[in-house]
Amino acid sequence: MRLEFWLPRFCFYGAVLLALQLNQAEAAFPPVDPVLTTAGIAANPQAAYGGFLGNGFLGRALGIDETSGVRLGGFLIPEFDWVASGGVKPDSSFGGIALGLNASVDMARALEIPGGTLGVELLVSNGGANNDAAGSVQQYTNFDATEPRDRQQMTQLWWRQRLFDDRLLLQIGKMNGAAIFNTVLNPVIVKDPHLQDSSISNLIYVPVGLNTTLFGRLSAYPDTAYGVVVHFAPTTNMYASYGIFDGNLGFGDTGRDWWPEVNDYKFHIGELGYSWRLGKVGMPGRIGLGGWRQTGDLYTPALTVEDGATGYYLFANQRLWYQHPSLNNAGLIGYLQYGHTGSDASIVNTYLGAGLTGIGLVPGRPQDTISFGVAQSSLT
Repeated sequence: MRLEFWLPRFCFYGAVLLALQLNQAEAAFPPVDPVLTTAGIAANPQAAYGGFLGNGFLGRALGIDETSGVRLGGFLIPEFDWVASGGVKPDSSFGGIALGLNASVDMARALEIPGGTLGVELLVSNGGANNDAAGSVQQYTNFDATEPRDRQQMTQLWWRQRLFDDRLLLQIGKMNGAAIFNTVLNPVIVKDPHLQDSSISNLIYVPVGLNTTLFGRLSAYPDTAYGVVVHFAPTTNMYASYGIFDGNLGFGDTGRDWWPEVNDYKFHIGELGYSWRLGKVGMPGRIGLGGWRQTGDLYTPALTVEDGATGYYLFANQRLWYQHPSLNNAGLIGYLQYGHTGSDASIVNTYLGAGLTGIGLVPGRPQDTISFGVAQSSLT
C-alpha cells in the first residue's frame, strides 16, 4: 500500500487515539492476568488469559468504576516497513494501522452470575503486503494480514465461565486461538509482584506467537474463529486444555465472519502443561505439549487431496537469571519451540525456534527489553 494512501488514515486514527485516550498495545499477544495468582504459580496459564490487547486504560479514563465489573479498552498499532534490499520486491515500503476497541463484563459484579465473563472486540485495520514483498514464508511481521488487508470486523465475541474454584473453565464464541494454545509468550504468574514478567519476548515476527506448522489451521489475529474451549487445572501447576474451532481457515479468512460456519471442516487441538519454579529465588518456567487434527479434504500444491491433517508441538520458557531479585525482575528469559506435521497440504512440515530476552539490563531503564530469536522452517 502506498505511503500517500495510508498516511491520511494514520492521521485520522491518531486523532481517534487522542480523543479516546487509548493506549498503544505492546506485544503480539496479551500478558496473563496477575489477579489469578495462587500459591506462587498460576492455576492455569490459559485460564489466566485476559482475552484482549491493551490494559483497559480507556475505561479508567472515562471514569468507569472498576467495581462495576465493566472493562473498556483498546489498542492503536501503526507500522511502517521498508524492504531495503533482496526479497521479492526490493526497495519497497508499506504502512498500515490497526485500531481495536474491546469490552468485557464481569457478570458476577454486573448481574450476579458467579464466574461468568462476556467479552467483545471490534477491529478496523489496513496495511500492505509486507511479508509477500520480503518473500518471507515465516512472516517477519505479525501486522500483515491475509487478504483482504482492509478490514472492519468483529474479532472476538465470547462467554467464559469459571467453575469449581477455577479448576474448570469453559469458553465459547469467537476467539483468538493462538493466544490460548501453544502460547510460549505467556509467563508463569508468580506471587511476587516485582518479579512478575509481562511477556517472554517482544519479537514481532509471527512464529514466536504462532509456529509455522499451524499456519492456516489454528485461528490467530486477525483471522479469529468461532469455537469451544475447555480448560481443566487439577493442581496449581498443571493444566489440560481442549478446543474445537471452525476449520475453514485454510480456505480463506474467518475473521470477517459474523456467524460460525458449520460444515465438515473442523480444527481440534489439545494441550497439556506444567509450571515450576527453580532455585532459591524461584525462577519460573513452564512446558506445554499439544496435538491437533484438521478434518475435511485438503488440497496439496500437487493438486492431490488429503483426508485431513494432524500435527503436534512442544514449547517451553524459563527464567534463566535475576540480576537483582530483591528489587525487580531484571535479568534473562529463554524460550524454545518445536512443531511438526506430516501433511503435504501444509506450508511447513517442521518448525524449530528459540530466543532470549533481556529485561532491565540498562541502568536506569528497568522496563526496557531486548529480544533475540531464531526461527527455522522446513517447507513441504
